[in-house]
Amino acid sequence: ENGRPLLSQNLDSYLGKTLRINSDGTVPTDNPFPGPAKRQRVWAYGLRNPFTFSFQPNTGRMFLNDVGEITWEEINDA
Repeated sequence: ENGRPLLSQNLDSYLGKTLRINSDGTVPTDNPFPGPAKRQRVWAYGLRNPFTFSFQPNTGRMFLNDVGEITWEEINDA
């Protein structure tokens, strides 16, 4: 969110978001947010700095590693 926490809640900004797009650049039809293309690409929002992510073996469950500023880091079950 680049030090501007309100933007992580704003679906018209990519700051503080995880995006989900197809390999050809189109938006998956089951993404959670309708509206303009920018919003359609958002998969998760309200994050500070989703620096890395990983998938749990055998389940495909996604975890986002959200980097804290001067407090703590967190792992989000996405």
